[in-house]
Amino acid sequence: MLRRTNRLFLSIIGAFFAGLTLVFLLASARLVMAPVNLDWASSAIIWFLTPEGQKAQIEIEGPELRLDTSTTSLELYLARFTYKDVSGYEVGMDGFSLKPSISDFVSSLRFLPQKMKIDRLVMTVPNSGEGDVNSSLFVFRDWLETVTNSGNDMGGLETINIALIELLQEGVAGSKKELNKKPSYFYYNFANSRAEIDADISFKSAHGNSNILVKGEVSRSGGGNVTASVSKFRPDELALFVPVLQPLSQVPLPLDLAAEIRFGDDFVPSFIDANLYLGKAHVQFKELSLHVDEISAKLQVDVATQSVSIDSIYVSYEKNRAEFSGTLDYDATRTGRLDKLSGDLIGKALQLKIPSLWDTPVRSQQISFSFDLDRANQVFSLAQFRIYLNGLIVDTSGEVRIARDSPDDLEIDLTSQVGAFELEQALALWPVKFAPLTKSWVRDNINTVKTELGTARLTGLLSEWRKFGTDVRPNPSIIDIEIPFYDANIRYLPYLPPLQNVRGSIFISGDSFHATASEGLVDLTQLASSQLAENIAGGGEFASDPSKQSKLAKVSKAQFYTPKFSAGGGIGKASFTVEGNVDALLTAVEVPQINALKRTSFSAQDFVGTAVADVELKFPMGRPYKPGSVDFSVSANLDKFALERPVFGYKVSDSRLLVDVTPQDIRTMGIGLFNGVALNYEYKTDFRVERDLTTAGENDPLSSLSLFGSVTPDDLIELRLPKLAPHFDGKVTFNLLLDQYAVQRTDIRLINKLAEANLHPLRLNYNKPIGVAADMVVSIKIVREPQLMSAEFSYLSEAGDRVQLNAKSANGELNYLNIDPFKLGDAYDFTAIMGENTSGAQKDLDEALVFRVTGTKFDISKLLKSDKAIASEPEKASPVASKAKTKPKAVSEDGAKSARNNKPSDGNLDLPKGEAVVMANANSLISSLAIRFPQNSSFDIRLAKLQGANDLMLDGFGLSAIRVDGRLEKLQSSGVFSSGSEVFTSLLRSSGGERKFAVQAENAGELLSAFGYLDGLENGALSIAGSVYDVPIVVDDVYVSVEGNMALSEFKVRDLPVLAQLLSLASFGGIADTLGGNGLRFNGADATFTYYNGRLDIDRAKASGSALGLTLQGAVDYNLDRISLGGNLVPAYALNSLIGEIPVIGKLFTSRDGEGVVGVNYRIFGAASDPSIVVNPLSIFTPGFLRQIFELGVGDLPSLGQKPKTSREEQYFTR
Repeated sequence: MLRRTNRLFLSIIGAFFAGLTLVFLLASARLVMAPVNLDWASSAIIWFLTPEGQKAQIEIEGPELRLDTSTTSLELYLARFTYKDVSGYEVGMDGFSLKPSISDFVSSLRFLPQKMKIDRLVMTVPNSGEGDVNSSLFVFRDWLETVTNSGNDMGGLETINIALIELLQEGVAGSKKELNKKPSYFYYNFANSRAEIDADISFKSAHGNSNILVKGEVSRSGGGNVTASVSKFRPDELALFVPVLQPLSQVPLPLDLAAEIRFGDDFVPSFIDANLYLGKAHVQFKELSLHVDEISAKLQVDVATQSVSIDSIYVSYEKNRAEFSGTLDYDATRTGRLDKLSGDLIGKALQLKIPSLWDTPVRSQQISFSFDLDRANQVFSLAQFRIYLNGLIVDTSGEVRIARDSPDDLEIDLTSQVGAFELEQALALWPVKFAPLTKSWVRDNINTVKTELGTARLTGLLSEWRKFGTDVRPNPSIIDIEIPFYDANIRYLPYLPPLQNVRGSIFISGDSFHATASEGLVDLTQLASSQLAENIAGGGEFASDPSKQSKLAKVSKAQFYTPKFSAGGGIGKASFTVEGNVDALLTAVEVPQINALKRTSFSAQDFVGTAVADVELKFPMGRPYKPGSVDFSVSANLDKFALERPVFGYKVSDSRLLVDVTPQDIRTMGIGLFNGVALNYEYKTDFRVERDLTTAGENDPLSSLSLFGSVTPDDLIELRLPKLAPHFDGKVTFNLLLDQYAVQRTDIRLINKLAEANLHPLRLNYNKPIGVAADMVVSIKIVREPQLMSAEFSYLSEAGDRVQLNAKSANGELNYLNIDPFKLGDAYDFTAIMGENTSGAQKDLDEALVFRVTGTKFDISKLLKSDKAIASEPEKASPVASKAKTKPKAVSEDGAKSARNNKPSDGNLDLPKGEAVVMANANSLISSLAIRFPQNSSFDIRLAKLQGANDLMLDGFGLSAIRVDGRLEKLQSSGVFSSGSEVFTSLLRSSGGERKFAVQAENAGELLSAFGYLDGLENGALSIAGSVYDVPIVVDDVYVSVEGNMALSEFKVRDLPVLAQLLSLASFGGIADTLGGNGLRFNGADATFTYYNGRLDIDRAKASGSALGLTLQGAVDYNLDRISLGGNLVPAYALNSLIGEIPVIGKLFTSRDGEGVVGVNYRIFGAASDPSIVVNPLSIFTPGFLRQIFELGVGDLPSLGQKPKTSREEQYFTR
């Protein structure tokens, strides 16, 4: 059964193939007779010839199916085939035939072309201005790959035979222009594992007359050569047709190529020997644009080892030249894609002329580098790059890669080492647009320099490098250069002497330039105004004069910095530490461009000592230096500092200071000796406020001064403050703060710690012993006129003593005063207020102010004494107490000796001229601060007890007074002594220009003793009355502003020193003894007097008693401190004066009223504070009418300001 079935199956198969054979024989017989027309299959043929996915326009004519009798093979024949893509490129073929592969058709029923023949191929380039022949070739290639389904290896297509190739370009009105330089053809055949190619294509392209010539034969089993030559063709375009040229696909420029290619097995190229040449051309690669003069190369490519041997590569563009040789290694795929490339190259005869980088060409006789290119990771690595530029050796390594975040940008990371070089070499290689201002500064200010091995690091994006020369600052990390140097001479500013023997480094980072110097010297010997002006005007170098003593300053930690040097208008910064003598260093900041001392009264020569200063300078780069154009900051430590001339009368010496100086302010602090007294101090002056007073506020001080330390009375004398010294013993710790404001105001605050002081104010009956803690604070505000604005005073001791005072003034007149409390020991307990009404509000200036004082006790005993008298008190003697009070100098005619008066002191210190002027100004300031009492005011004083001198006290003291327009119009006071005697005073206006005054005291002795006058006077009722004239009157050609008379009833005189000395000189011993014992009694005394402008005139004052009578007349000038008094002493006055009462003859024995028969003339003259006394003993023996001959006179006191004259007797007794 099985055999029968098999026979049946085989019979059926045999019948099928027999039928199929019969059909084939019948079809072949038909094709032999004539081709079969295939117009009915045109749509299918067009579909077959259309590339998949493309919108192309295809037209065919005369489609036929033919039989090639020579090969018995079928072919598809088209009389005309036209292909036109969407861009306008047209490919036309005449006599187009395709022969399929029979084996593929039978095995897979697919129609795959095996042989292609074209009698005439016409490629038309559109007239769009953008088309070219190369693009037309690409269109044909793309169509061919699609139809054959072959990719780049052409699949099963064995033969391509194009007999004629024509290239046309559309013209106007349908005309076409032929682009072929000569007839072109293409032949390719593959059979029996051998490939043959013969092509000659010539055409006019955008790059010129291009030609492609390829000829050769290659066997699959190995062997065979192909020669190729290309002219005016881009390698990247050529590589699309010739896969073996893929390594050149990254060269986007037209070139000439002649190459011989040897092949190995499987048609793989094994070796290429090529010559390349590129003439004048413009190369554009992304943003890189080059005008190439010539590029040529002779190289051999070993495809098997993927290496390239370069005999020479020569490049010339825009007058730049370079020639290289070496080897390359690459890693490429079978299709020719280049993945990796590495090389070692050596260059020679390098010349770079890049105007954007350098002004002049840069040449190198040798260059070598090794690199790796990794296309997969998009990294170009430079293992080593060495170049000799103008004798400068630079070694570089690193990598360049496609930026990860910016695919269109390059990321650079290169490190270079620079060998030793000269300054001129560096300037020649300095890029033009790279820090031009810094380059100019280096060229102009660095004279000589030696360098050591330097380093440079270039990192960041290429786009950052393009920011140089723009207003956009690049990332600082893109460049980091360090170049050490030594033995450099650097002029950091043109108007200052240079730094010499400098060692340091130069740093360039991003868009900044930074130079440092660890050490150097500056010679300041000749830095003076005259040479400075000449140096600046002439632009010459600073010349040091060896004949003069050198003033060298040591410089260290120097830095020069420009944070943005690529764009114009950059600011340079310099900083350094300098050590040297203060006067020498200050000459450097006295130059006009800095002029740091211009707002002071000092010059550099006024300073002594050594200094270590940190200096910072800011100055414009590339612009002229003008006064004030340099910003600066100086922070200095000064040692053994002194000033050659005084400050406010103080000589500063042996100081240690910290000083900060800027154009805005000066700040100092330290400790030093002021006139030999150690003080700490701080000082600040703010120039910004001074320059802009219009916007300065009340709390913006122009200057501030703080002095603090501990002083003794001796120290105060040295500090020109002798008036403060007598008020304490021991030590006072103080802090003086002085602020001067732009609003024409000065604030002074003085804080005193008094625990170590024995405080005893001269005018107060108060004593705070050492060991009792106490604080005193004084605050004063002064306006510039100067006038006192306000004052505050507080004093507080741990013993409970307290004083609080507040005062204000306007226009130099007191308008507010509040003292609450004033409590010191047992001597003072009161309050005072002026300038507020009952509600506490301050009154207006034009209102009459009431000055009210209320309290339990006020001690005036010290107010009644002179400073000299107080200072001479033993219990209160101070280090500056004046010499002990001495008795008036006495001169006796018997001894014929003279007592010379000491020259009156003018109160001036023996100061140098400059100090005297300063001190005079200071004294003038202090004097001008005196506050006037209100012109319109009233007084109301109520004190339970008013303590006077000699322990005398007035109970229930009251005083009321009124001032109008500065004149005392009314006054009344009263009080009662402990003895019960009353005192009353009054002043009342009696007429338009006259005021009457009166003083009444029941006990003149108590009154005068309580107020410190005539302590030896006892009892006696006193009455003084007179007139005060608003405008002085003239009496006997003498001006009089006050006149009056005094009357004193029965009184006694005891222990009166002046009278005792007169009695002793007159040899009235018994009377003198009585004066020193029980005292001399007088029945009464009277006198008349006048006063004008500090001068008191006494006219015929007399006093009489039983034991003695006396007369007195003369003058005392308080302004001139002069006295001239005289009169007569009459012993046993009661008996002696009786003869004068006898008519007629009485006048012969008595000279004047109050005198007797026997009397002695006396004279008191000289300085009022230290007068001389003389008597004339001869006058006792002369009767009255002759006694006047021997009178000593009363002298002739001049008016205020005139030189005092002396009487004849004065001249005799004082010579």
